[in-house]
Amino acid sequence: MCMHYFYRGWLYPWMIRTHPGARNNFSLLPAVGGWLVTVTHGYLNAAWFAEYGRHLRDRRWLSHPCFIIGISLYLTGFAALVYHDSIMRNLRPCPGGARYCIPHGGLCDYATQAVYFCELWAWFGFALISCGPNGAFIFLVSLANLVPRAMASHKWYLANFGDEYAALNRKYLIP
Repeated sequence: MCMHYFYRGWLYPWMIRTHPGARNNFSLLPAVGGWLVTVTHGYLNAAWFAEYGRHLRDRRWLSHPCFIIGISLYLTGFAALVYHDSIMRNLRPCPGGARYCIPHGGLCDYATQAVYFCELWAWFGFALISCGPNGAFIFLVSLANLVPRAMASHKWYLANFGDEYAALNRKYLIP
């Protein structure tokens, strides 16, 4: 989980590329919302792992199916997230100087928002690892945030790329 927050909070913003001439689009409301979710998630993690999830400290937990499946999902989901972020980040500059272009490669060939799918995949793995309200919280908050965004993004691609995008027959979130 720490590697996820380090990646999302520090590395990803540093690596992102913007279109030349784009103006800053920082908005305080989403930043505060993200901060509140992160603080709540941090509190739930601390409370769960320190007080209520004591059974997770038993070495037998490492061989439990929830842990094995959860860690596998979390690590592969995180790796897929980084990979698909790279695909999206490397769309700039677009051919011919266009501001936007269609992503290709990996799960992007099957879903408009493969990045969001990978994010949910990782958080579902974390929910299995933690087996508590902390994992369920971050998975459900991410689900509530990313599903509507994936749907809106899919509509945006259809509106802006028309038949060219429709012909790709991509789902909006789940490949």
